[in-house]
Amino acid sequence: MKAGGATVRYDFKRDKNEVVTLGRFDPSFTKMMVTKATIHSGRGMHSIGCSLGVYVKVRDSQEMFNRQKDFGSHLVMVYGDYIEDVRQLGEMMNFKVIEV
Repeated sequence: MKAGGATVRYDFKRDKNEVVTLGRFDPSFTKMMVTKATIHSGRGMHSIGCSLGVYVKVRDSQEMFNRQKDFGSHLVMVYGDYIEDVRQLGEMMNFKVIEV
């Protein structure tokens, strides 16, 4: 086995079709973009370095692409559908939730 350093190793292919929620705040921390997705596949499980990745299917990939120019491209991912929870949190903490 090759040494990979201190990085996560996980085979996302095992979780094909699992529902996930993706999100990220904009640089001003006044808006959060969220979307629901399903896991399609993964990459980098047996590679060296920080090459681990997950491929997801979103409802509107063009809209996600367009929105990322305001939010950025490195998104947080959690397993499950937490869109409604994020909406409620946005109301409580006074930030706008942009659902894609």
